[in-house]
Amino acid sequence: MEQHELKQLLEKNETIIRAAKPFIQNLYQFFRASSFVVVLTDVEGYILELFGDQDRIRSARDLS
Repeated sequence: MEQHELKQLLEKNETIIRAAKPFIQNLYQFFRASSFVVVLTDVEGYILELFGDQDRIRSARDLS
């Protein structure tokens, strides 16, 4: 995905990102030591937000 496409995607989904982000952050704080990742996607599966254990996030990025 090109940078301008990503920017458009995030702008299009700004409302849901702002609404979900506090809940995702709270969930992350609760399970912080559990080696997990929480992913917020749009209806097409594009990742909008990603929270969790940094090692797990790096591993997930290596898969793509």
